[in-house]
Formats: sequence, structure tokens, C-alpha cells
Amino acid sequence: MPVFSGLVIASCGLLIAGSLLLHHDGALHRVAMLREGEWHAVGMRQDDVTQVLAATVSDILFLADLNEVGPFLREQDSSDRVALEQEFVAFSRNREVYRQIRIVSSSGSELLRVDYLDGQAVAVRPDDLQDTTEDTSFQDLAQCAIGALYISPLDLNKKNGVIEQPLDPVMQFILRIGTEEAAGGYLALSLAGNIIVDAFSDSHPDPEASPLLIDQDGSYIYGLPSDDGWQFMLFREAGQDFSDIFPEEWQTIASADTGQFESPRGLFTYSTLIPYEAVGAVLRDPTGSEASQEFLETSTHDVWKNVSWVPSTMLSSVRLSGALQMAGWNAFGILLLGAGSWIFARWLAIRGEKQRLTTQSNTLLESTLQRYMSKEVCHRLLDDPQRHAQLGGDAQFVAVLFVDIRGFTGFCEQRDPKEVVAVLNRTLSELVVPLRVYRGILDKYV
Repeated sequence: MPVFSGLVIASCGLLIAGSLLLHHDGALHRVAMLREGEWHAVGMRQDDVTQVLAATVSDILFLADLNEVGPFLREQDSSDRVALEQEFVAFSRNREVYRQIRIVSSSGSELLRVDYLDGQAVAVRPDDLQDTTEDTSFQDLAQCAIGALYISPLDLNKKNGVIEQPLDPVMQFILRIGTEEAAGGYLALSLAGNIIVDAFSDSHPDPEASPLLIDQDGSYIYGLPSDDGWQFMLFREAGQDFSDIFPEEWQTIASADTGQFESPRGLFTYSTLIPYEAVGAVLRDPTGSEASQEFLETSTHDVWKNVSWVPSTMLSSVRLSGALQMAGWNAFGILLLGAGSWIFARWLAIRGEKQRLTTQSNTLLESTLQRYMSKEVCHRLLDDPQRHAQLGGDAQFVAVLFVDIRGFTGFCEQRDPKEVVAVLNRTLSELVVPLRVYRGILDKYV
């Protein structure tokens, strides 16, 4: 049935085209929302890590302002030591995020240390204090003015050059304290690395993306290989860094501070986090000296890349979300349209057949009626059968013309039949003219 086929093709085509257009618009909207969400996630992680770093700087500045710090640096009296140890122990128990709080002399020897291990804050005995003269951070700070701050990279903690076990990375915050006139030294806080990582990973749980914290060399601080703890920092296998797994993406991320781009491997959203810049609002140089400021500007600062990665499979899943459901609805719609088109086409066929039969019947009836009545009467009957089909007829005022040819009988006896017929035809033709003008009916000739 051509009608049925045309209806099905046209309706299904419109349905599928509309569905594809709606799905395409929906996919664009979903991807746009995903991109916006990734920007939000990166921003939240950046803010939470910055808050941890800023809080640590605030803590070290607070500890440096304790009344007991100055007298202990000058005199190193046992009573000052006990008072300061009590302050540091109470502070460490309250914070629970610092593995060590230390005061180091200007020569690099530890003067006081409080360790926080297994939920306990303990002051280390003087005999167990260590020498830190080989620590490059103290050597760098020795050239700076009072108030200079050093922030180390996040790395494994070492004692006497040996990595501590179990692995427990820390970030060192070291502040040069004292006065230019009196004995100076250093106040050091060892921030537990898991505090930074937890702040980074827990700030914005994202089931669609993988949060990655990467250092300036393209190595993971937190990310895919770190699922087994901190072992990856001790033994970095070749080809396991971010820069090895995503070389092209790393070139883009390393070359700009912030950005978002899509590659064959997925969607990458990133920002740059520099600890010194992150704590800039908190850190203040008490002396305002040029030497201290120069140290902050020229020292090698650690640079982190805060990356959120949505794999290509997840990105495709977001784009194709609802496709199966839409395909199911399309299939259901096609079945409905097919059934409706078949019913409509069938109705058209039946209607056309009825019209054909009616026309054929009317033609046959008209030819039959015209044998027994005039064409005008026949048309009136066929045009309004309900009116003229009832018995009894239809009463109307009419004008009837009766015509007789005078002396016609004698005329016929004296003339040839052909001449008689010719006269009749000419006479009857003249009589019919007014009937046609006034739409009269010629009933019969007698």
C-alpha cells in the first residue's frame, strides 16, 4: 500500500529526526554542566588545600609569638625549656596534624622537639635531639633576615638521612625567628602529608572524575598510582608518572596556570597551586627586609597541578546518557505510528472503495432512469434522493403546456411520412426552447 508506506516513512522520519535533535541538545547541556562541575570541583580542592597551608602558616606564626620562645632562644634555661615544651605538647595534642614541632639553633642543632606519634604528643629528651646542619632548608634560611619562611616539597620524612618507616610524607614549614641583636634560630613544623591529601581528595567527591595532585615534574602526589599508600614515592617505576601516561596532556597542563580541554583520553580541568602564593595572604615579613622578600621571590618554590580527569568512557557515557531509553521510546513510537498509519491507510482505502462503488452505482442508476424520464427529473432524484424517494410525490405549482397541431390527421394522410416527421421535429424543437430557458421539464411526446 503506497499510502501506508509513505505515512510510515514520513512519520518515523520526523520522530527519529526530532529525537536525535533533542538528544543532541541534551548531550550538549549535560557536557556543559559536567564542564562547569569540574571547574567547581577543582576550585573547591584548591580552596581546601590552601586553607590547610594557610592554617599551618598561621600556627607557626602563633607559636613564634609565644612568650617563652624568646627567653629560651637567648638563655636555653631548663625552666624555659619545660614551659615551652608544655606549650608545644598542648598545641600538638590540640592540632593532631603536626608530626614534629622543633626549635633549631642558628647553627643547625635541635634545641627542642615535640613528636606526635600514635595519638600522643611527647617532648623529646635533650640527649635524643638531632643535628640538622646538612639540611639545605636551614642553610638557605641562614642567609635570610628574621621572618623568612621556607616551605618544603611534600616528601618522605627522614631522620639522620634515613627514610622513616612506615612511610609518612610531611611538609616542612620553617620560620627564622629571633632578633638581629639577639640569638636567632628556627621554628619548624612538620605537617603530615595525609592532611593535605585528605583535604584534596575529600573536598569534592566526584564519581565521574579522578582528582589528581601532580608536582612540577609531572609525578603524582595524589592520584592513580597512590592507591597502595605512599610506596610510589619511594619507588617510582618508569612510565608510571602522569607525564609518562599522559605526555601530550601534560605539555598542555604544564604550560598554563589554569585551563580545561578535551583530548582523546577525556576531559581535563586543571589549576596551579603554589604553596608560597597560597599562603601569601597569611604570611607577613615582620621586618619588611629586602633580604627576606628576595628569598621568597627567588627560592625554588614547589608547584602543584590540581587536575580533574574525566575519562573518555565516562565522557561518552554522559553524552549518550538516555540514548537507550530514547531508542526504546522511538521503537514504541514507531510501532504506534505504524499501527496508526495502517489504520488510516486502511480507512482511506475503504473510503475510496465506497466512493468508487457509489459512483458506479449512481452512474448505473442514472443511465437506467434516463430511459424512462427526462434528464432533469433524473438529476433531481439523484441530487436529493431522501426528498424524492418517499411515496406520494411532491406537491408543487406548475405550468403545463398542451399543444396540438391543427388538421394534423389530414396533413399526415396527404404527405409523405418523411415530410411529416420533418415538420414534427421542427415544431417540437421550437416548443422545447422556452422549457429550457425556464428550466422546465419535457415530460413526453404523444
